[in-house]
Amino acid sequence: VERLRLYQNTRNKKVRKNNMVIAVTYDNGNVGLHFGHAKEFKLYEFDDLRQFVEADIIEPMGSGHDAIVNAMEEYHVAVVICGNIGEEAKIGLMKRDIALCAGVSGTCDDAIMDFMNGKLSFETGANCTSCGTSENGSCGCCGDDGEDSDCAGGCGGCCH
Repeated sequence: VERLRLYQNTRNKKVRKNNMVIAVTYDNGNVGLHFGHAKEFKLYEFDDLRQFVEADIIEPMGSGHDAIVNAMEEYHVAVVICGNIGEEAKIGLMKRDIALCAGVSGTCDDAIMDFMNGKLSFETGANCTSCGTSENGSCGCCGDDGEDSDCAGGCGGCCH
């Protein structure tokens, strides 16, 4: 299978609405570990014949699942590929008819190839496995101070 020629730029332009856009949590070329903590996403644009058009790195305005879900809608994303994601973020994507493939690791480009070749499955539930694992009941994914400062109430809301 011939590999797509994928490239990245940081023009932060809006993607054409008529093409399919797939967003991958981006961490230095790899699929980011956590949807709600992603500082960047790599957007892959495909035409209606599933031919690769281009890829861009974007930085969503704001942080947390609400801001990121809104950015996905703004960029007309059809599918999100990520590592971990919590229930609230999953619901936010579902309300906007954005499909989800979670539990993915490796490079972003490989994840896209796997998706386009039908090797990734769609997610229907939250998959963050780190919640409630520390001594104080926090997941540790929301803050370095041992408290889940970004949580909406303990670890029930930390996995954005």
